[in-house]
Amino acid sequence: MAVCAVLAVLALTPSLLRKPPEATAPTDAATEPPTSPPETSPPPTETEPPTEPPTEPPSVPTAPEEMMSLLGAAGYELSDIGGSQLIIVRSSGSEAEIHAYEQDEDLAWSKIFPTAPGYVGKNGVSADKREGDKKTPAGLFPILWAFGNQPDPGCKLPYRQSTDKSYWVDDPDSQVYNQWVEDDGHRDWDSAEHIVSKGRSYNYAAVIGYNSDPVVPGAGSAIFLHVSSGKPTSGCVSMAQDRLLELLTWLDPEKSPEILIF
Repeated sequence: MAVCAVLAVLALTPSLLRKPPEATAPTDAATEPPTSPPETSPPPTETEPPTEPPTEPPSVPTAPEEMMSLLGAAGYELSDIGGSQLIIVRSSGSEAEIHAYEQDEDLAWSKIFPTAPGYVGKNGVSADKREGDKKTPAGLFPILWAFGNQPDPGCKLPYRQSTDKSYWVDDPDSQVYNQWVEDDGHRDWDSAEHIVSKGRSYNYAAVIGYNSDPVVPGAGSAIFLHVSSGKPTSGCVSMAQDRLLELLTWLDPEKSPEILIF
């Protein structure tokens, strides 16, 4: 029995003496998280070319039927008007109807004031105006500036108040023909309108740009829109003072006002 026990122990000894297998350290690959597959860009999609916004047709000026009729009677078209404020003077003999129109940002013209009565030259209106003929010149003219024997009533136009020395020269032989001058005693003219002496008629007035650029000797001078005396003029356009003041305070040099006389 003893021998058998010893043999059994010896049989078990090699397995007891054998070293256990060493554990292997995990590799880096095992510790790193699995890599994601490379990202791929989506296939290019076909893009349509950018569309341009629709273009609006250019604005076309429009005007009331009355204004178009007046322009046609005068031999003008809407495209002939250069500014956005227009006074139209329609004469009948020495009397006149005076209309006022303005164009807005949409190029639409509209009537601003009711039609006003007025006067033109004693001998009517003429496309061949001459000095002293008592006719009002026909045509389309700029309105340049305003003046008067009274203080500025609130004009947007440049305004000049007269003095005792203020004259408008109507002598065709003068170097200052058809111009405002302040008399300093050195005259080269024999004839001129003394502004102050015109009294109420020149309380307020606007200078009509007739025969002004260039000035032609003898073609006519001192053509204004002024206060009416209740009778025909020597060549100007006149109207009641209250109606004239409406126009004078409305006229705006930034809108290039014009006056059409026929």
